[in-house]
Amino acid sequence: MEGFAFPGTYEVSPTSSPHEILTTMVTRFKRAAEDSGLVDGARRVGRTPLEIMTIASIVQAEATDKRDMPKIARVIYNRLNHTPEMKLELDSPLLYGLNKYDIQASNDDLKSRSRYNTYARLGLPPGPISNPGDDAIEAALKPAAGPWLFFVTTDPKKGITKFAVSQSEFLKLAEEYKKNLRTG
Repeated sequence: MEGFAFPGTYEVSPTSSPHEILTTMVTRFKRAAEDSGLVDGARRVGRTPLEIMTIASIVQAEATDKRDMPKIARVIYNRLNHTPEMKLELDSPLLYGLNKYDIQASNDDLKSRSRYNTYARLGLPPGPISNPGDDAIEAALKPAAGPWLFFVTTDPKKGITKFAVSQSEFLKLAEEYKKNLRTG
């Protein structure tokens, strides 16, 4: 169901069955897919609708501010399209595959043989890792223009995410993140 049960607030009766609730959420997803032009939009960016929903789910999981979503989507596309091929190396799919809820993967997590380990495998994980909302779907269909290959939420408490083009810039942002963890 990941990726296809639209997140939102729903009015349900205390007598509603789980099937009825899920049907409502999937129906709402179908409307969002139509409203966003998911099928045609996916074709325009050279992806399948499933790949778009997978990208959108990662964007949803990684973003702390919806304004960053198009840039995060661009990082994902830039990494997928990078020559030579570049791994996504994102924590959210890895943690999803391990059924963990955290903001950072551990060194032991990185050793996982999960199909969701984007540190060990090229390309997208096999499917969505969350149920993305309208903003994340829109970002996956219309990513920002830019050369970024990296992003770091440098201040998780304030929701500040910064973007980098090079490995050296990324390492500086990672240090800023560590500093904010120590002083926060």
